[in-house]
Amino acid sequence: MNKLYRVFALAWFFSALFASSAWPLQAAADFEGGRRHKAGKINVLELHGSYHQMGRQYGYLLKETLQGLYREAVIDHFQGKKGHAPELLKATAMSLFRLYPQRFRDIITGMAETSGLTLEQHILLNGLELYGALPGGSAIAAYGEYTGGGPLVVGRNYDWYDSYAAFARTLTVTVFNPDGGIPTGIVTFAGVIYATTGMNARGLFLELNNGLPSGGGLAYTNRVPAIVQLLAFLNDFGSMEQLDAAFNTTRSNFSFIINAADRKSAWSYEWPPFDMHKRTGEGQGLLVSTNHFVDPAWGLVLQGNTGFKSVLRRENLLTLGGKHKGHIDRQTMMAILDTPMEKGGATWPRGGGIRTVYQVIAVPEQLQMLVKVPGYQNWTTVNLATLFAPPDSLLAGLLWNTQGGGDLRFRVERDGKGYRIQVERYDFRGTDAILQLTAENANVFSVVDHLFAAPAEIDNMTAAPEGATGTWTTVTLRFADESEKVLTDIDALGRLNALYRFVEQETKEKLRQD
Repeated sequence: MNKLYRVFALAWFFSALFASSAWPLQAAADFEGGRRHKAGKINVLELHGSYHQMGRQYGYLLKETLQGLYREAVIDHFQGKKGHAPELLKATAMSLFRLYPQRFRDIITGMAETSGLTLEQHILLNGLELYGALPGGSAIAAYGEYTGGGPLVVGRNYDWYDSYAAFARTLTVTVFNPDGGIPTGIVTFAGVIYATTGMNARGLFLELNNGLPSGGGLAYTNRVPAIVQLLAFLNDFGSMEQLDAAFNTTRSNFSFIINAADRKSAWSYEWPPFDMHKRTGEGQGLLVSTNHFVDPAWGLVLQGNTGFKSVLRRENLLTLGGKHKGHIDRQTMMAILDTPMEKGGATWPRGGGIRTVYQVIAVPEQLQMLVKVPGYQNWTTVNLATLFAPPDSLLAGLLWNTQGGGDLRFRVERDGKGYRIQVERYDFRGTDAILQLTAENANVFSVVDHLFAAPAEIDNMTAAPEGATGTWTTVTLRFADESEKVLTDIDALGRLNALYRFVEQETKEKLRQD
């Protein structure tokens, strides 16, 4: 067993030993329709309503944390220890806030009404990451051949200078369920309202890395900051086609690398202020990105001493990805991110000047995130599917009818945050079995939730039955206006098979018990 494998095996073992299932999500407080949960030590906010209302909920539910971080970071560290003048900090923070779209300004204004901090203090806290030099970050996404046909999984390291490791104890997963727009979850320091890591209810994931080593330090102060644009992208766009159009339309204010994924594949947008190149991954299903541009169209020659050990971290992640090709899942991704740089990984040591201050893994197919703050909180799961409000879809229900082999007929309707399934026929016999589908069954729930959110996609899920005694599946979509759409020859062995198998197995067990 070689040294790298021994290190990885140990990392996998300890990741499994302290896996996220040890930290169930717990409700902690409620206010005006919003709720604060706890995932281990991590605060998880579930917010609902207008942007102003969601801001009020945020401010109240996290008031002690916000006040404590303001004292620790703004007053004690940046003004006290670093000696930054208050007016300089204010000017820096206002350079960000003054370009915010109104809806995001409303969030911060609402926070100031309930948190015990003034609006000016909130603006200063929102600018927390602008007061220190921008460091590195790593991302790795696996899908297709690299997951052995399993769901896409993406991991990211958020690297910063040592002082930010202390601030990461306030790391917050915030889920916005606005009256209009797509529900979106972001991972940031408390009080920070923009997206450097986030995923929306359509399964679009984004994470931001610094692109300074390749794109240079050119910065524009008359453009809406990219970190704010990313939050808008998640709130507004539900497909990679739309997201790609947004990147092709929008100019960045600085050099960044944005790594994006949906349920099937991943891309990297190398995005300086003067251009943008989109690249796919290495091979059939592996995308690795650190802090330098990789697309050959730039014509750049990589240097081993590229800033933030960017080349080394990328090479290490490529090696780990290749080593575990065909077997990368959530558990393997945790072990990859747990592997330190000096032992063949990409994670900075805890005691250095630059540190990996927090880490995130996302599984868009299941609308799940796993979060870790090294030295403070081990991997803990946040099931966004249970926190996103049901979409305002016109789809009221569906009728599934499989005839021939595997005979089964059932109806699916929304039931709160889950789904009610009424089975009418099983194995050529009538029945009245009632099943409940919740987010606890993540694979099946994500299939059904996505279908209700985007019913038009089922048009492409067809397959002609084989032979005179083959299996035929018809799905009837029932809309809120009582209209119906009948789709024949549905491919019940493709992506929809998870729903079919769930109903078949649960019905069989229920009838056995009866």
